[in-house]
Amino acid sequence: MRELLLGLRLLAGSGRGNRLRFALMTLGASIGVCCLAIVLTIPGILAAQDGRIAAR
Repeated sequence: MRELLLGLRLLAGSGRGNRLRFALMTLGASIGVCCLAIVLTIPGILAAQDGRIAAR
């Protein structure tokens, strides 16, 4: 917890450019995690759909 507070204090005093860079980096990481989650769930969705089709 102490490290997180230190990081936030350093970010607050680093200037506008570094805050924007941090925000863009955070946004990019979150988009990447969302894309990875979607790609990893597609095979399960397709397998479930194939199972339902085969059960008919």
